[in-house]
Amino acid sequence: MELNGINTSYQTNGCGACQGFWKFVKPPHRNFFKDECNIHDVEYEIGGNSYDRKLADINLKYNMKLKIYRYFYRRKIISRIWYLIIANIYFFFLRLFGFSNFNYKK
Repeated sequence: MELNGINTSYQTNGCGACQGFWKFVKPPHRNFFKDECNIHDVEYEIGGNSYDRKLADINLKYNMKLKIYRYFYRRKIISRIWYLIIANIYFFFLRLFGFSNFNYKK
């Protein structure tokens, strides 16, 4: 199965951590961002170095913002602002705590 041209035979769980303490935390609006988070999960499983992790996180933020702008086009501006704040919070916490779920390669 493919999602936006990416093979999804990798393990994905949508938004949220797969392991550790954070797996019990359910992020807000996780269903709205499910596809974007699944792509991010694939990028984390493919792995690489710290630069690849940063790119995966930036891609998630970009994809989330793209979806927000498309979905909330000509809708209430306050909803768009709220979802943009949520996307930035996702990115912030990923940069702080996402290292434990990234597949670092030598």
